[in-house]
Amino acid sequence: MNAKEFFKAYHGVGRMEYFPAEAPGLMLPVLLASNGITDILKLSTLEGMIAFLLLYISGFLVNSMTDIEVDMKYKTRVSGSVAALGRENLRNLLIIHVVLATILSVHIAYLVDNPLVIVLLGVGLFFGMGYSLKPFQFKVGGVMHPVSFMISLFFIPALFLYMCVNGELPGVGGFFVFGGFTVMHYAIALTNQTGDFLEDRDTGLTTPAVRWGVTRTLRMALTFTLVGLVIVTVGLYWLFYNLEIGNTTLLLVIVIIPVVLLAGYQVPIRGMTDQIKLSLISDGELGRNPETKRMDRIKERMNYPMWQAAGIYSLFAMVLMVFLISNMG
Repeated sequence: MNAKEFFKAYHGVGRMEYFPAEAPGLMLPVLLASNGITDILKLSTLEGMIAFLLLYISGFLVNSMTDIEVDMKYKTRVSGSVAALGRENLRNLLIIHVVLATILSVHIAYLVDNPLVIVLLGVGLFFGMGYSLKPFQFKVGGVMHPVSFMISLFFIPALFLYMCVNGELPGVGGFFVFGGFTVMHYAIALTNQTGDFLEDRDTGLTTPAVRWGVTRTLRMALTFTLVGLVIVTVGLYWLFYNLEIGNTTLLLVIVIIPVVLLAGYQVPIRGMTDQIKLSLISDGELGRNPETKRMDRIKERMNYPMWQAAGIYSLFAMVLMVFLISNMG
């Protein structure tokens, strides 16, 4: 395998097409923790970003390893990438990712003088690897699906990156922002997984959609999104209120926050609402193979990268405003 073939296969198993949509999420904790550009560019921050990227890709690597049978039938691009790399090479890549991230995290803990960085890494790895790997396989474990997914993919990484910048955990406002962000973007990921309902059911994977049903799962995703939006809004209000800004500016911000957030998150909210309506179409309206036709329509309405990007970029805009105002002058 030449270098071009390797990186093509690596791109496939690492699902790197998702990263451009999610990249600004990497900067949310960095901006909130920074007291200026120098904090963003210091060694512990840069190492934290690299460790995050290694672990971000690791989650997809382990998922590609464990879902090979399903992917061979329904996601041939992913299974083709696994076949091109080979399971042994894929396993070795996963080990290299985790080892490098661990080494970086130990060094970051030394730089910021706080061993909690390593603890966060351990918790994130446990739930991230346990999401796909037996004997845990949290992704088919009922309530452990959202718990492991949210902890390993969103909440712990946000705390980890925040600590890489200043060595401390965030305050109340930061916890609200990260918590709401976690809930909302788990919901978007949940709708994406719901699109695999038929494939997962046929292969015996009891994912949330298989366990709870498509309509109920989509309704839960919409509810999570709305709840998370409220939590994020409260967190942003808290952060801005604690900045030294005048009352006029504060009132302006109070109006701007929901406008900017809704401008972004209305994209997935409208999409989820449409998906719920599609899930309720009767068999009689669909004719032959109604279940397949219904799921095809639901999947056609799904645009995971766009939904993630629309929300993340709107939240990023507000967090960037916090960063700029707090560092003015």
